[in-house]
Amino acid sequence: MRSRPSVLRDFTVDRRVWMLTGVALLIGAGAAVLAVFLLRAIAFATNVFYYHRLSLAMVEPGPIYSEPGICAWAKSIREPTCRINGFSAPLICC
Repeated sequence: MRSRPSVLRDFTVDRRVWMLTGVALLIGAGAAVLAVFLLRAIAFATNVFYYHRLSLAMVEPGPIYSEPGICAWAKSIREPTCRINGFSAPLICC
């Protein structure tokens, strides 16, 4: 398919360009929806695994270390993992 000749040959837009633009907009919108879904999934996982509650609220995992029972639990998971990986993580809690 050839486009009609014009004076501005570099700026001609035919049906294929408009179709490509539409597909790009659909892919971009889909990616934005997927990004929001992933953010909500991360927030849900943070609430379930760190705070032991079912919520979609976005919270920072920092305040967890103010609770005494959870601090020991977090250290017990972090220290063996750091030894396996061969490096020492900075002490964050307690």
